Amino acid sequence: MLKSFPYFLFFILLNLATLKVVSQDIDPNDTETKNINETVEFLEYSDDQVEYIEYRQKNKINLYRTNLDELTKFPYFDVLISKKIINYVKNNPNNTIAKLSKDLNLIGEQMIILHYCTYIQETKRFEKSNYYSRFKSTYTDDPIYGFEKDKFKGSPFNYNWKSVVDLDNFHTGFMLDKDEGEVNSVDFYSAFIQYKAPNKFNIILGDFEYQLGMGNVLWKSFGDRKGINNISPIVRNNQLAKPYKSSLDFSFFRGVAADYQFSFLGINNKLGGFVSFQNYSGTLDSIGETISSIYNVGLYRTESEIAKKNTFNELSYSINWSLDLNDLNIGVGLFSLNNNKDIQTSSSKFINGKDNLFKTLFCNYQIQNFATSSEVSFDGKNNLAITFGGLFANKTNKIALNFRSFSEHYRSPYGSHFGEFSYPSNELGLYLAWTHNKTKHYTFTNFIDFFKSYGKTYYLDIPTTGFSTFSQFDYSEIRNLIYSLRIQIDNKTEKYNNYDDDKYYSKDNIRLRNEFFYKINSNFKMRVRTEYSYISNKGFLADESGLAGFLELSYSNWNWTIGSRYSMYSTESYNSAIWQYEYFMPGNMYSFPAYLQGNRIVVYLNYNLLKKFKIYTIYTNTFKNNVDHLSSGNDEVLRDYSNSLILQAIIDL
Repeated sequence: MLKSFPYFLFFILLNLATLKVVSQDIDPNDTETKNINETVEFLEYSDDQVEYIEYRQKNKINLYRTNLDELTKFPYFDVLISKKIINYVKNNPNNTIAKLSKDLNLIGEQMIILHYCTYIQETKRFEKSNYYSRFKSTYTDDPIYGFEKDKFKGSPFNYNWKSVVDLDNFHTGFMLDKDEGEVNSVDFYSAFIQYKAPNKFNIILGDFEYQLGMGNVLWKSFGDRKGINNISPIVRNNQLAKPYKSSLDFSFFRGVAADYQFSFLGINNKLGGFVSFQNYSGTLDSIGETISSIYNVGLYRTESEIAKKNTFNELSYSINWSLDLNDLNIGVGLFSLNNNKDIQTSSSKFINGKDNLFKTLFCNYQIQNFATSSEVSFDGKNNLAITFGGLFANKTNKIALNFRSFSEHYRSPYGSHFGEFSYPSNELGLYLAWTHNKTKHYTFTNFIDFFKSYGKTYYLDIPTTGFSTFSQFDYSEIRNLIYSLRIQIDNKTEKYNNYDDDKYYSKDNIRLRNEFFYKINSNFKMRVRTEYSYISNKGFLADESGLAGFLELSYSNWNWTIGSRYSMYSTESYNSAIWQYEYFMPGNMYSFPAYLQGNRIVVYLNYNLLKKFKIYTIYTNTFKNNVDHLSSGNDEVLRDYSNSLILQAIIDL
């Protein structure tokens, strides 16, 4: 306990300092809109949501001509509020976004996103061309095990280069990537060309992902996480190809995809589909005919990693069709997945065999304050998946329910769902969520999720059961202040092994978070967070606890920003780690696991030259007490601290 006392004292002082700042006189009439990047970092959006917000800041949506798909990509924009926005603008094309936000009683985060990412204009305007290019590289002097022991075959140089061009309905881009230690100067590449006439026709040539129904069979590469965005993922329904823009070399398609909307006998129809041929990585057996495991780490540095690259290829195609019957949308889809080698793996994601045909039926129903969506699917072995979501909303409350049932052996390598486990497989669950915001100044966010597995899991040889709860209170009545208080509890079956005598119990993981964000003036901002975690092992193992917190300061003017975050943490092991989300430059999101005892310093400097050329730098230094090496998941640093310098340049014309 004594070793944790300095950290505990540090957290107390941080909170006292914050309370003193909050007590200062603040002009309640100051209505300056918060910078959207602050909101993105504060609320910890997913990577694809951040990417979409960044894109829409440069390519704003015309709310008069938008559709549900464009709006529901934003966090906090469920199908009901998105449809209300579309209908409101159609009926009030001369109103402003501020008037829209007031009349629809939007919360602060929704108002900010609309302010920065949308506009209203009844007459169509020609969208000017846009060129955006981003180059990033990371440098370090860390003694990394792979280089020190000559395990890595390539140089330490690494980079990621992404460029996109927009011209009215045309959208094209490419991405080149190399991780440190990889041999080839371009270890992964991706490119696409898209033509999209809104509500009519969409075609993509190159790399893409396809979203269908609720995601039982096809969805985006990364699913929505349970957390502060508790409502919008519950009722979802899509049928659309989207460009793939990630640097990860798996879970996407390469070929051609198209969607076409037309009217037949007075009924709106949508026809979609794609053909893809893709190389993937895995471990071949000694004969070279069977893939025993799929490799989806995306790093090819050592001999064993390089040997797994492009060991089998995949031919896949899909065709899907839906009818839009006023408030009801119903559709069917087929997805064929064919590998040139036999896959035999115990993975909960990948399906065994060579040829698999997925079948799915999906529907969505919406009226003024109520929406539902559902999907029933069968994989290539005819295992069953069922998902249902319901949402009710009025001016002050939103209530959502989600039910999912994925049989023990259901497999869907391109599917994604909103549940406890990573992929739609071996899970029965019921999710209930509630959000309350009587005024735009405060919001209550809550959910509880009950789940169990039908059979054994990768970590347990018996079915697992559990629940997770989440409650958060956000307060921002004074425009320069945001206060947040969060409690989260996770309960799950755990195994204790003592001399081959397995015992099972329910482990509790409790986390508390207290956070202040304060804008001292238009240039200077401060943020303080303290967080506590407690793990109860019910007497089978010793209980664990952890503390972590940070103080962040930043100063910005019209063309540059400088800031720093200082974190301290003390936990007993990785099990009680406290994750800290870092977002200080576009396209660079990092979740840092704070565990054991130590500190972390982040310093960033951003420079903006005439809004066309931007330079970003981030320096990080992580130190841990009483260790002789650090592990970062894929790498091992042979000393008790690690540092890195990230440089990024952006051209935005």
